[in-house]
Amino acid sequence: MIKDAVDAALKPLHDAEAQRGAQAAAQKVADEVTKFAKDLLHDPADALTGIDLTKVVDEKGLADPAKIKAEIDGLIKDKPHYAKSTQRFAPPGIGGGAPAQTTDADKVKSVLADMQKSAGVRLPSSTN
Repeated sequence: MIKDAVDAALKPLHDAEAQRGAQAAAQKVADEVTKFAKDLLHDPADALTGIDLTKVVDEKGLADPAKIKAEIDGLIKDKPHYAKSTQRFAPPGIGGGAPAQTTDADKVKSVLADMQKSAGVRLPSSTN
């Protein structure tokens, strides 16, 4: 009888703890969806409102990457304007023409040569 009374008194605490655990797990699933959508959608938050989040959970209550991908692919099919474009800029040499590619090493060498030249340093000519 006393055990029943104690169990009844503790039940709301256990229920509240279970609810907090479920909320934390749900937040982890939402975070995984957002993280996955970051590379595919202009606004990753669109995935949270555009897909059925209950369909991306496995039997353990964890986010299933394959299910997330399928749901986001479906969202992109229905709302293609949500998707990031795959190519945002013309490759070098097309359109306005990109400047010649200069490596970092070439840039550093050029600055060093200018520094030495302005300081009056005469370097022996290289024989390569």
